[in-house]
Amino acid sequence: MSEQDKDHRQLVQSLKADWEKLNQIGDEWVDAAYLERQIQQAQKEKQRAMKKEFYLFLVSSVFIMIATIAVILQSFHAFVIIQCVTLVGAPLILFLLNKRKKKVTS
Repeated sequence: MSEQDKDHRQLVQSLKADWEKLNQIGDEWVDAAYLERQIQQAQKEKQRAMKKEFYLFLVSSVFIMIATIAVILQSFHAFVIIQCVTLVGAPLILFLLNKRKKKVTS
């Protein structure tokens, strides 16, 4: 009977170890599913941000083109001043946006 007891205990221990392995696999699967949802949500947010930035770019570029044409037609002197300001301001804005992007990604 002690041999049957040993076999029974060994079987119970084996089943218990298998059950723990199944629990670990289940936890890993839940974690993987959670991470997958988080990745998908982050991708959707990134797409929304890109669309918003693209639309903002389109609106601002149309506005700038209309304003430039109006200024050229009204005053060539003002057009030259605006071009000089843009020549200095554009690299500064680009630098600030790149700095902000690096701050967000890190």
